[in-house]
Amino acid sequence: MGSFANIKRRIGKKALNKAKDLYNKRHTPIGVIAKQLGVELPEALKGVSKFKVRDIYFTHIDVEPDSAVILPMADETLMVKALNKFSKIKPKVIFLDKDTYDNLDKSGTEWDKLPLVFLEDAKTQCHGILEKYRKGYKGKVVGITGSFGKTTTKMFIGGVLKDKAPIRYFANKANNNSLHSIMDNIMKHMGVLTKYFVQEVGAVRIDAIKVGASYLRPDFAVVTNVKPHHLGSYGTFEALFKDKLELVENLNEGGTAIVNFDDEGLRNYDYKCNLVSFGIECEEKVDFRGKNLRSVSEDGVEHLEMDVEYVPFIKGAKGNGKPRTCHVITQVSGEYNAYNVLAAFALGMLCKVKESEILESISKIKMQGNRQNLMKYGKNTLFVDCYNVANETIINSANILAQIETEEEGKKIAIVGAENGLGKDRKAKTQELAVELAKLDLDQIICFGRASKEDKALERYGDVRTLYRTLKKEGVENVRMILSKKKLYEYLRDEVRPEDVILFKCITYLGVTIPMDRAFGTNFSLDTNLVKKKKEIIGENGFLGYSINTMEESLITEPEDQLFKAKEITIPDNFLGLPVFGIDKKAFSESNVEKLDLGENVKVILPNAFKGCKRLKEISFSNNLMHIMEGSFKDCTALREIRLGDKIRQIDGGAFENCNGLKEVYISKDAQIRIEENAFPETTKINWV
Repeated sequence: MGSFANIKRRIGKKALNKAKDLYNKRHTPIGVIAKQLGVELPEALKGVSKFKVRDIYFTHIDVEPDSAVILPMADETLMVKALNKFSKIKPKVIFLDKDTYDNLDKSGTEWDKLPLVFLEDAKTQCHGILEKYRKGYKGKVVGITGSFGKTTTKMFIGGVLKDKAPIRYFANKANNNSLHSIMDNIMKHMGVLTKYFVQEVGAVRIDAIKVGASYLRPDFAVVTNVKPHHLGSYGTFEALFKDKLELVENLNEGGTAIVNFDDEGLRNYDYKCNLVSFGIECEEKVDFRGKNLRSVSEDGVEHLEMDVEYVPFIKGAKGNGKPRTCHVITQVSGEYNAYNVLAAFALGMLCKVKESEILESISKIKMQGNRQNLMKYGKNTLFVDCYNVANETIINSANILAQIETEEEGKKIAIVGAENGLGKDRKAKTQELAVELAKLDLDQIICFGRASKEDKALERYGDVRTLYRTLKKEGVENVRMILSKKKLYEYLRDEVRPEDVILFKCITYLGVTIPMDRAFGTNFSLDTNLVKKKKEIIGENGFLGYSINTMEESLITEPEDQLFKAKEITIPDNFLGLPVFGIDKKAFSESNVEKLDLGENVKVILPNAFKGCKRLKEISFSNNLMHIMEGSFKDCTALREIRLGDKIRQIDGGAFENCNGLKEVYISKDAQIRIEENAFPETTKINWV
């Protein structure tokens, strides 16, 4: 959070005492935690009673040393995994369920040496401590659920609600919407200064949402839709629907449900709370209606624009004003995103945000990373949407691909997986998906999945064989099935052409971004748990980095001290026994290097990798280099000339920012390259050779 002096400068004197309250709350004595849980510390731990922990965790994931951990879990397998991890991390105290622990096989372990405090009724005791935190929170809680669209809706809501002052807004990271994530976030982020607390609530098994919602007790419950996704866990759609609506049933007193009336089930539900509706197609009256949806092309990328018709709220009441219409411009693609925009617009109005501010905030939201990211990269257009694979989202994304205009020889290629988690309906639902895909104007469909035919694997990864066979049966000629990342990498490397438009729409677990990164020099995998949570920094020949086993390549993260000070640096072609894929963010930032040789294998240079290397005069670039990212050589003022090979695909904006001495850039005329605006200083001359 920073020092109080810094906070005072940023938020003003009046907020300083509140900041101190927040700081003290987040540094809680272990004895206080025990008291809140209603348990006595054992004699061996009496000495740490006054020790203040910075973080309190309700999970074994990402736990830091000297923290407190509360494990309500009754799952023995998870508890074994947690205790083994804690033996290395060494939290200051671990509160856990006694009955579950007593049933574990403890032979060969040293768990008895851990700082364990046993709870007789962990579930109830944990609920009690969370309830106290929730009752003490004076801000507004926004819960978001639905079969898909949760994270995108959260992004739009974030844009609308974020205050310019710091420490005013919290939303769960990425898609952290599990029960343990919710519990963690309540303990850490329901602070005195947090005005809005926004949390997705995911459905993974029966009563998962019910329990999470009972902890959150949201003031606003946003329900995007309810579709037959996760049927394998719930058994029936009725059970799934019931659990989704528990977010509404657990609203705080006076709370409001914000729901999609184009979803028939949601439209016909018997709400016993304040209700705000949104929709596009339904005949019934809605509070916020999307109209005149259309796609607008900019730089070859489609963006959604629409009108929103609504009746302004007056003094908290609905329907007292005249209807008005405003025009919404977004940076997202696909008409299905109109629902996410409408939900965020409605919430903004309920929170008394001005219409003009809502429209401005929505217009700034841009999809990045692995979700709905439609982007130009080199001469290709990539549509990367690799998390949710509900059938509806697969069709939605494929529809966007079908509508994109390609260059004369460009193909529309859809790399898709099958929906997972369908249980007994797997085959029928996958066949339905194939029938819909077969109707679209696509040049090629790649069905990507795992080789295993076991039921457990099909439930996790989807039934790609049924998808492939049904597409063939429907008369789709240019369809192929690929069952390994290696084969997909070879396909992308050898068969995809520069003008092609490619959709990547697969469940995260399949790791489709790994062959994509290898083939194109992109950077979609490195910020996901496919790689980052498995990394272990290792040194070799003066460099630090880690092997990316799933990619069969390695990443250099930084030089050791002697190399950081060296005038000449040569990046090895192989590191830790694997080809070097790239140079990590800020790896060599502000080092003393004057002459740099990037070797032969480096494909990507990540943001700010060589930022501020003011003595850097000479660079020998890898012949395999594909991507120079934003800020890679920012402030390298001694550079005068660079030469790039024919495999370079992309130079991001700001890559050579403030390199004012850079006079000449030589690029192979055969390179299929895209140079973003402001990649080089205005005075730099680009020569095609």
